[in-house]
Amino acid sequence: MILLIIGFIVFSIELYKCIKIFIKHRTILNFSSILIFSFYLVWLVKICIEGGQI
Repeated sequence: MILLIIGFIVFSIELYKCIKIFIKHRTILNFSSILIFSFYLVWLVKICIEGGQI
């Protein structure tokens, strides 16, 4: 449960950073950050599901 809360906080910070970067430079470079962010999102969802099963 604590991991879930920490994960959510980190996720929120990362989301904010990605949005800020995206607004600042609307270039192809955003693709890599979106890709990294997508992998992070999938990883976080996986942890949430595993955490819910325990």
